[in-house]
Amino acid sequence: MSQTTVREIHPNLYLLRVADTRTAYFEALWEIPEGVTYNAYLLKTPEGAVLFDGWKSVYQEAFLEALASLTPLEAIRHIVIHHMEPDHSGSLPALLDRLHGKVTLWGHPFTKKLLAALYGLTEIDFQAVKSGQSLTFGGHTLTFYHTPWLHWPETMVTHLAEGNLLLTGDIFGSFGLPEGIFDDEVDLQPYLDAARKYTISVIGFYRDKIVKHLTTLRDTYGVHPAMILPAHGLLWRQAPERIIQSYLNWAVGKPQPGKIAVLYSSMYRYVERGIGVLVDEFQRQGYTPVVHRMVDEERGSLADMLSDIVDSEAVVLG
Repeated sequence: MSQTTVREIHPNLYLLRVADTRTAYFEALWEIPEGVTYNAYLLKTPEGAVLFDGWKSVYQEAFLEALASLTPLEAIRHIVIHHMEPDHSGSLPALLDRLHGKVTLWGHPFTKKLLAALYGLTEIDFQAVKSGQSLTFGGHTLTFYHTPWLHWPETMVTHLAEGNLLLTGDIFGSFGLPEGIFDDEVDLQPYLDAARKYTISVIGFYRDKIVKHLTTLRDTYGVHPAMILPAHGLLWRQAPERIIQSYLNWAVGKPQPGKIAVLYSSMYRYVERGIGVLVDEFQRQGYTPVVHRMVDEERGSLADMLSDIVDSEAVVLG
């Protein structure tokens, strides 16, 4: 696949995606042989452009080139920051250098402190938003909702009324380098496995916040998006409710019927022999064991282990 993808995904709204094949350990911890994408979005209007998020700093020049292929940089009037983690904000200082401060940044109140702490950005036009606050610009209405601790304290999402689109930052993201960009362009089951791994390893510690904020968006604010646009992975246009329900299921640990996670360490293979007998019996009785082995020659991925534990009916340790 091409490393950089620029594509119109809705009238006047564009995806800017880069495939990161360099990072072996996401957050320097989680094994991701699947790779990962960084997704930013650009909304073009008669009054100028609105940018949502960015890319990791190592890709900043490619990001600026992708932006320039869509609009003169000076036409960018607003930048919405959903999440300050550097895989989404790393390209921001280079962009602001090109814009010479002629842009307004929008974000959670804590975002301003992080802009100063991470990048020394203090002389900026920053607008702190309240949850439920709206911005009307160029014939479009953007409404911001706070989602703190999914998975940093300043995270938020944006609802774009025109099209009923929800831009979600890390929420509903996934590992992987999918060939398509939409959920109806790929085989979803292996992708959902990667999404579960991402959810559990990256934001799983805050699983109670997943339930709280997704429920608030749906029940309190009445947000039922026709399309979900995350900062990693696929865009959901055919079945946005599927990824929403998947996240809720993973957050509460809803098991897949018959799935059993089997994790074992066997230095001299004695434990492995016993595990083999057990796995055969599980299969004979109609269960689906998922095995992670740790032996002298190889060791399973911690991220994969955690991912399989969360939706198993039982866990076997050996």
